[in-house]
Amino acid sequence: RVSRTALRILLRRPDVVTAVSHATARQRTEVFGVPPDRIAVVHPGVPADLTNLEPPREHDETRVLFVGSLSTEKDPLAAVRVCASVPNTSLRLVGGGPMLEEVRRTASGSAEVVGPVDDVTPHFDWCDVLLLTSRTEGMPGVVLEAMAAGRPVVAFDVGGVAEAVVDGETGFVVDKGDEAAMAEALTRLGADPAEAAAMGERGRAVVLSTFLLEHAVDRFIDALPDG
Repeated sequence: RVSRTALRILLRRPDVVTAVSHATARQRTEVFGVPPDRIAVVHPGVPADLTNLEPPREHDETRVLFVGSLSTEKDPLAAVRVCASVPNTSLRLVGGGPMLEEVRRTASGSAEVVGPVDDVTPHFDWCDVLLLTSRTEGMPGVVLEAMAAGRPVVAFDVGGVAEAVVDGETGFVVDKGDEAAMAEALTRLGADPAEAAAMGERGRAVVLSTFLLEHAVDRFIDALPDG
């Protein structure tokens, strides 16, 4: 593992240092001392295939999806607690990691723990909304994938989340750690499936205009120094 001091030295050398979000760019400056004028924000992109997914179907419950490493940083147990507090909600957790068995024990009977998968597309097809409970992030790719799939996102305001999710338009961004506000957002989406679906479609439009892989490649090329 590279030490912070070593990273500070390494990051002084390039003409351009890239960051996946403006939040990450600020960290490059505040923690590693990289001058802001040497940092280029290159938001990532996702494959266009996900934008072909059908809108959510009508269910008797709100289907909530968590996708990510089952680790302290992603805080899957927060997702379990939040969904347990919202009536008529079904939670599915997809991913592996050091907390897998703990999550399985804790979520027993209240949520479905799938574990690691090779293809998340069927799980986006299953869900109505993506839940992101991470404590730290750069620019979470799963948020962009959910938006591409036409699903609204409910997430803590960490890293570059708010650079992708427009609060109240394509989902809800709540204060980091505010599980009550997250539960309220899920309740609002469950009470108005038509508006939830509309939020998802607005998110899909954002991805189609800004967050496809081809856009990310163009941003990276633009970030390269001349010559």
